[in-house]
Amino acid sequence: MLVNPASVIPDNNSIVNTTSINTPISCPVTLLPEVDHGCEINGNTIDCIPKDSSFYKLITDLKQLLSGKGLSNDDIDIEKVKQLMNDYKSDEIDWKHLALHDNSRNYSRNGIINLNGNANLLILVWSPGKSSAIHDHADAHCCMKILSGELIEHLYEVPDHEGDQLKIKKETTLKRDVVGYINDSIGLHKISNPLEDQVSVSLHLYTPPYAALYGCSMYESGTGKKHHVDMSKYYSWQGKLINDRESSSC
Repeated sequence: MLVNPASVIPDNNSIVNTTSINTPISCPVTLLPEVDHGCEINGNTIDCIPKDSSFYKLITDLKQLLSGKGLSNDDIDIEKVKQLMNDYKSDEIDWKHLALHDNSRNYSRNGIINLNGNANLLILVWSPGKSSAIHDHADAHCCMKILSGELIEHLYEVPDHEGDQLKIKKETTLKRDVVGYINDSIGLHKISNPLEDQVSVSLHLYTPPYAALYGCSMYESGTGKKHHVDMSKYYSWQGKLINDRESSSC
């Protein structure tokens, strides 16, 4: 989810100020939006992760890998991206202050960093028992790593014609530290949190960041009808709440 982060990320004066955040008791998120953890609202740098942490190393390695100007799908070594994400072992201390959540939503999208205009890194927090819509990925690569809990991916065939009923190809359970991958040539998918008593948390890399620029499509399961969705608005950016009511999801 920013080739030009400044176009969708407000300055400090427009950050939503709130005194509480709605999270279930079992949620690992402890950050309150009004607490200053040293994060600067800046698309291409991040100052609120300890530089000696393995999470910071992951971000640095991804940024180096995805350097260059205007990378296309074919320019990206997606196997190397997956390997870097697989090598990182989740530690809540690294990321919990970046994982804001409102449990009235199915999930909350938290922006972490834009990588050289070539990728967006996000943390998604999933409410217990909730799911996304069936959706595509705007012709981008999507890598997803489970940071906490577990998620289920339902993979669907892309319909030949709009209006065709969607067909499930595969169901996969993704546990902590597992990395999943999808692009539009593989199919559509829906992500669900099967846990009824706790949130699940996942790290997502989208490259190129087409969804933030152009949106993506969500699909009705029964009819195959698709709808365009604006995906440019995050719930938070680098640990600070910026869109408490109008953040994007599908």
